[in-house]
Amino acid sequence: MKSLHARLCLLFITVALFSCSPLDENIDEQVFDPSSDQLFSRNDSEDDSISHRGIYVNNFENDILGTIEELNLLHWCNQNSFNEVTLYNISSILDDQYKTFLLTNFVAKAHAFNIRVSFVASSEEAINKIEDYQNLVGSSFLQSDGLATEYEFWNSNTANVSYDYYHKNMLKPLKRLDDDSDYDWKQQLYISEFEDAAGQYTNDKVLKKVLQHLKKGDGNDQIFLVNYRTNAQNFPTDSNSNHYQRIQSIADVAKKKKIQVNIVVLFMTREDTTPSLFNYFSDLGEGNDFQDAFISYRNGFYNSDIKHKDYINLEGYQVYRYSDAKIAKPLLQHYQEEYDIVEGDDEDEEDDDNDDDDDEDDD
Repeated sequence: MKSLHARLCLLFITVALFSCSPLDENIDEQVFDPSSDQLFSRNDSEDDSISHRGIYVNNFENDILGTIEELNLLHWCNQNSFNEVTLYNISSILDDQYKTFLLTNFVAKAHAFNIRVSFVASSEEAINKIEDYQNLVGSSFLQSDGLATEYEFWNSNTANVSYDYYHKNMLKPLKRLDDDSDYDWKQQLYISEFEDAAGQYTNDKVLKKVLQHLKKGDGNDQIFLVNYRTNAQNFPTDSNSNHYQRIQSIADVAKKKKIQVNIVVLFMTREDTTPSLFNYFSDLGEGNDFQDAFISYRNGFYNSDIKHKDYINLEGYQVYRYSDAKIAKPLLQHYQEEYDIVEGDDEDEEDDDNDDDDDEDDD
C-alpha cells in the first residue's frame, strides 16, 4: 500500500506541476525555460569562482510557500546572484500533505531557475521526515539538493547530551541520505563552536569526529562556518581571535586526516542584531554586493599567516537571513511589473492600454 500511495502522490505532484502552477499560461516559457532572458536575469558582476552562494530563507512556510512570494524570492536570488536557498520550517511543512505538495512544486520551480534547494534540520525526527520526502518524490528535479544541520540548536538546548548523540542521531542518518542519492547531494554541517554540550568532547576532539565523518563522504560535503563578527567581511588579522583559531584548527586537523574541507562562510544581515553586515550590504548604506563580503574575506584568508591553507577550500558564502537581506537590497521594480503582467486578468490588460489610468492608479 505504501508503494501505491507513493506512486499516486508522485503522479498527483507531476500533473499538478504542469496544471496548477501560479504561472499556468505559457508555463514552458515562463517557469521551465532557463534560457529566458526576461525571467532569468543575473547579476552581470557575478564572480564565477564562487561556487556556493546561499541564502537562509526564514518564515518560508507562512509567508512564502504557495504564494507569489515564491517567484519574488527566486527572482531576488537571480538579481543578487544566489544559487542556493536553504529553507526553514521543513519539518512542519512535511506534516501537512497539501503543504508537502506545495513544497515539491517550489523545489521544481527553483531548479528551473538553476537554484539549488537545501532543507534545514535540527533533529533526528526532521531528518527522518526529509528522508521519507526524498523517497516519495523520487526524481532529483523534485528532491532537495542537501540538508543543513543546526548544530547550534542541539549544542545550546540539550546541555546534558554528548556529541555521540549528535553523531549517532543526525550525522549517521545524513550519511545514509547522502549514500542513497544518485546526484550531488550535500551534507551541510553548521558549526559554531567545536565543543560538546555535555563537556564530553571539546575543541579538536569534536572537530576530528566531524572531519572523519566528512572523509567518509564523496568530497562534496560542506561545513557552514559561523562568522558573525564585527566587520565579518574582513578575515581577522589577530591570530588569537576565536574565528582565526577555528580556521586554523580546521586546517590542522584536515592535514592530519588528509582531507580538503569545503567551507561555506556565514554572514549575518539581521537589521535588529549586532554585529551584522546589514548596512554593509544595504542600498541605503554602503551598497556592497553580497559577494563582495566573501571576496574580501577570501583575499584576507589567502594573505593571512594561516598554516596548511591547501587543506581549506573556501567554496562560498551563506547569508542569514532573507527577510532582512531583501530589505537591504529590494527586488528590482521591473521584476514586480513582470508579475503583474503574468498574474493579471483581462481588466489589468485593459488598464495597460491606458497609460494615463496607470499613472493615476500608481499615485
